[in-house]
Amino acid sequence: MFRNHCEIVDNAYSLNVVMDEQFQEHLQDLLTYGLTKYQAEYDSSTDFILWHSYRNDQVQLKLLKNPGDIFKGTYIYGKMVVIFASLKKDSSIEERLNYKDKFLEPNLFQWESENNIRDKDLQLLQRSEYTYVFVRKVSSENGIVMPFTFVGRGRLTNPRRQEKIDISTGRPGITYLFDIPLENDLPDYLQYDFGLSN
Repeated sequence: MFRNHCEIVDNAYSLNVVMDEQFQEHLQDLLTYGLTKYQAEYDSSTDFILWHSYRNDQVQLKLLKNPGDIFKGTYIYGKMVVIFASLKKDSSIEERLNYKDKFLEPNLFQWESENNIRDKDLQLLQRSEYTYVFVRKVSSENGIVMPFTFVGRGRLTNPRRQEKIDISTGRPGITYLFDIPLENDLPDYLQYDFGLSN
């Protein structure tokens, strides 16, 4: 549209068009839309929008962390824990990775730590003050990696030691189940998606 009216001067783009009233109105609409969308999705506060979908890298960016660090399901940042949980595991994933993450009630999430968690990490989890919980039903659907839904903020409580057998090595492993009471109940449509209602 503006290809013939654009030039680069000192590494800056310059748009050489007539600024009539209609064009000014169009630019104002674009700016208002972009700023409103940015504020809604990436506002400078660390809180996330309840029931909104996020990719791992978006969460890391919002927390001012490395957006390339997306290969774990749990992150401990000082007194804050960030949990990414997939409820229905891929049937090809080994049993040792098939965690017992699930909703027990609309505002209570059960989460299982990684296998053979280090004592230091377990202590950090137990001493954490709050947890951001991101959940998705499945990891991928029709070859597309699914985003996580922010289901709220809570706190890790009631740790229970679980013994598991690592089927790839045959060695015993240890995980911990935690209950996470959430500040808000899941809405009905998410209760259905996440297996709480039929």
